[in-house]
Amino acid sequence: RQGSELSGWAMGRWTYEGIDLNHNFADLNTALWDAEDNDLVPHEFPNHYIPIPEYYTFANATVAPETRAVIDWMQRYPFVLSANLHGGELVVTYPFDMTRAYWKAQELTPTADDYLHTNCFEITVELSCDKFPHASELPAEWENNRESLLLYMEQVHRGIKGVVRDRDTEQGIANAIISVDGINHDVRT
Repeated sequence: RQGSELSGWAMGRWTYEGIDLNHNFADLNTALWDAEDNDLVPHEFPNHYIPIPEYYTFANATVAPETRAVIDWMQRYPFVLSANLHGGELVVTYPFDMTRAYWKAQELTPTADDYLHTNCFEITVELSCDKFPHASELPAEWENNRESLLLYMEQVHRGIKGVVRDRDTEQGIANAIISVDGINHDVRT
């Protein structure tokens, strides 16, 4: 037996402790949406760099060590583009869905967490109808998705570029907030 014949859809998703690693991130979408509904964004509640809720950092919180490691990693390294690659469907989900419509619940995934807590734009790409393709099928899956994945990776070179400097000292300004008219998501240096 190979690939999808081995197990069900959740293979590799759950830790020994029973935590679903794909849905173990803080719910930052709901916090942002509640703030938007109460007209608190962006003056009283940020539309970017939303802090991880304090309860999420407690030692007894149901947070897998792997999840904490990913959050720490994203905070240490300022990624700007990322993708989760999954199989089993042909769909792309993205953070900050303005329609608030769900293909499936996205609020506890790294996609939303990365986008709302850091400058990283992350999407989830379900790139094959087969959840676990056989090894013999992987070259064909690569060919089916190669150009799209490479084009997506090239997007890291687009967007906001430059250095924010103090007018008087010419020194770089750390954590400067950059707002673009018409885009409801600021970024930081």
